[in-house]
Order: sequence, then structure tokens, then C-alpha cells
Amino acid sequence: MESIISAMMENQPPWFYYISSIIILITLVIIGIWAYLGAKRFYLAVDKENRIIALLEQKNQLEKDYFYQKTISDQLSEILVNATTFNRLKNKYFSEKDPKLSPTHLAQSIIEALSSDIKTMINAKHRVGLWFYEPENELLRLVQSSANFYKNQHDNKFLDLDDTIGGRCYRRNETIYVPDVKSDPDWEESSDSSNDYSSIICIPINDWGILTIDAKHQMEDTTIKVCELYATIIDGVLSIFLTKELSNIAGDQPPTTNGGD
Repeated sequence: MESIISAMMENQPPWFYYISSIIILITLVIIGIWAYLGAKRFYLAVDKENRIIALLEQKNQLEKDYFYQKTISDQLSEILVNATTFNRLKNKYFSEKDPKLSPTHLAQSIIEALSSDIKTMINAKHRVGLWFYEPENELLRLVQSSANFYKNQHDNKFLDLDDTIGGRCYRRNETIYVPDVKSDPDWEESSDSSNDYSSIICIPINDWGILTIDAKHQMEDTTIKVCELYATIIDGVLSIFLTKELSNIAGDQPPTTNGGD
């Protein structure tokens, strides 16, 4: 068989080889072009798929950002309504004698609302405490708190002025935010503390004391502003209470007259 093929090739004219070479070359070119076009189509398909994936990721991120901004917007709307309500009740307390509008009741309502209003994620937990300064003991005493704070410990829960984050807030009379309490030199774990609460905001309330907000995650800048707003309202409630009490005391004093000779 090989001899027959060899004999046939030897008897072919020269033009046969030229034409065969041209045909083979054209065939190779066609195969090369086909391979190139196939590779190009594959590249375009992969690139299109990558762009679709990138667009889907961008879409998902935009949806997350939208829902987050919507949550913040709804939260701020609720806070605005609550702040307006508390401010109205504060003014009503000053003008009316209603036992339901006691400063203790108003402050507790504000504290409970604050612990709920600052949530920006599902299952987020915050606890809020109101601490009064006791000059005779040089410390801060917990007087009111949200429902998820320490249970039955208001009488024996104190903060030292020198070695606690809350004490530093009161001494400096400035808002302090610590994203990770374990990194703060003034933080010391106590037996009744919960390790789940890892960040804290401390806000001074005039000379009365401080407001503390604990969270199990880092808090947003907007949360600090909201906490300062509620602390201002509590300060207003306490200031009106003091003004009203002083007014009542002055009203109970007998009138004085200037005697003449």
C-alpha cells in the first residue's frame, strides 16, 4: 500500500504539489480563523457573564444601602415624633399638676424609647442607664435604666469618678464613645457585667450626672447624635422639675413686710 501511494506521488506533475500546498495552507488559515472566532466568542461570553455578575453584586449592594438608608430614615422619623412628644409632655408637666407626668415617669419613658429607637439592625440590643452624681460620696449612682439593664441593682450600682469611662465623661463634661470597651484603660470587668456588651456611649447631663448607652456592636455616628438629643430632653425634664420645686418652696414661704418706726 505504501509503495502504491509512493508511486502515485512520484508520478504527479509539479503543479499538483503547488495546488496541494495552497489547499493545505488555505485549510490551515480557515481552521485558524475558526479557532480565533471561537475563542473570541468564548471570551465575549465570559466577559459578558463577568459583567452580569458584577452588575448583580452592585445591585445587591445598592439594595442593601437602600434598605439601610431607609431604616435610618424611618428611625429618624420615629425619633423626631418621640422627641416632639417628650418635649410636649415636658412642657405640660411644667404647667399642669398631673401625677402621671412626674419627672421619674418621663425620664423612664425617654430611656425606654431610646433603647429601642437607636436600633439599626435586626436583633440589636442596647441598654440605657441614668446615673446621678452624689457629691457626698464622689461617685455616680444608677437611678433609672431600661428594662434590659441590671435587675434590682439600682441601690448598689455605682461608678467611680476616677477609674471608669462614665466617671471620665462626667469629669470632662463631654460625650465619650468607646467602640471597644476592653481597649479602654478605664474599663474593668465586674461580676455583674455582661461580656456581650462591647461598646458604650457616655453623655453628661449638666451637673446631674450622665447617661450611658451600651451595645453589643459598634454604634453609628447618628446613634451618638440621637443619644445626645434624648439626653438633652432628660436634662430639660430635670431642670423643669427643679424649677417647679423651687417655685413651690418659694410659694410656701410666708410673705415678708418691711416695718417702719
